[in-house]
Amino acid sequence: MKLIPHDFVGTYFNRDSLALWYQDDGALKGNRIILSCECFSHMDKRFLQQDKPN
Repeated sequence: MKLIPHDFVGTYFNRDSLALWYQDDGALKGNRIILSCECFSHMDKRFLQQDKPN
């Protein structure tokens, strides 16, 4: 299980880091973008889905 430090996300997660994540471990399926996050906890996945993580 991978843990996501929430303060790290608030500081470093931006459009560029999202683009790198997509290019490294993402896929386009139909009209949806899929990002690999199977190793994250359910709580961390929900955290990443927020518009503006706290």
